[in-house]
Amino acid sequence: MGTIAEDLKTGQYAQVYLLYGEESYLVRQYTQRLADALLPAEDSMNRTVFSDRKTELREIISLCDTMPFFADRRVVVLRDLHLCSPQGAPIADYIKAGLPEYLTLIISESEADKRSALYKAVEKAGRIQCLDRLDEAGLLLFVGRILSDAQLRIRKADAQYFLSRIGNDMNRIRNETEKLIAYCSGQGEVTRQDIEAISSVTLESRIFDFLRYIAEGRKKDAMTALDVLIRTREDETRMLGMIGRQVRQMLQTKRLSTQGIRSADEIAHAIGVQSFVARNYLRWNTRYSEEDLAGAAERCAAAEEEIKTGRTDAKVAFILTVTSLLQEKS
Repeated sequence: MGTIAEDLKTGQYAQVYLLYGEESYLVRQYTQRLADALLPAEDSMNRTVFSDRKTELREIISLCDTMPFFADRRVVVLRDLHLCSPQGAPIADYIKAGLPEYLTLIISESEADKRSALYKAVEKAGRIQCLDRLDEAGLLLFVGRILSDAQLRIRKADAQYFLSRIGNDMNRIRNETEKLIAYCSGQGEVTRQDIEAISSVTLESRIFDFLRYIAEGRKKDAMTALDVLIRTREDETRMLGMIGRQVRQMLQTKRLSTQGIRSADEIAHAIGVQSFVARNYLRWNTRYSEEDLAGAAERCAAAEEEIKTGRTDAKVAFILTVTSLLQEKS
């Protein structure tokens, strides 16, 4: 992963690192790999993690200024302390003043403001790595490697199906893949039937299936999927918001394809979805005009507004809206 991967490979390390991004799994993994490469986890005297936002920053700085105990290096990890904000100024000033030669500081955050004093200080003194969500190719490789390590194979189409069911969060993918490994141990290959038997389905995937059945004209399946959604007892406002977002993504796909952009990878990048999702949108959209999709998106937005303003009960608005979608291509 850029300069951090190179540092891990060469064993030549900066004194301060900032890791951040949407993919918490990668942020956590690279933070751990850096810390492990610098000092063994057992060296609790010289390797310290701060993750409590109530921690006084002067306490952290005091520890950083303490010589390592019978070692050449001290490693301090600052995890999710929101230091890329005005409250991180003391740490930024400490970095700018020059860190002790024995110290390596690893800062991990979910997001980082490039205008912040800390970001600018680390940019000058060390390494910064933004770790955002992987694209479909990266996620397929991630799943394939985990399964390969367990002596299991999976076909590309089945791996794509697996991702369509569980989403693109790498923590979830890792957990669900481990479940597959336990379920398929000794059989050599993971099949679609195994995936359906053991993997959990996200709410977003259930909504994706509901819209897919509508787009494919499978009204009976759509009604069954709707019944499943209702029985999940999820908040109707949340489900309506997720339906509205996917309909808007379909509309964006339609407009991009009308402009001549028909590559699923290009569309996926433009609208912020995985390639297999964009491929489905392209296929579904052959049944709809831009006006159809714009109308559906407007109905979802109007229903959400009515719920927010208290003019309509959430459950009633949800039922009326999804019923109108079911009738769109009946």
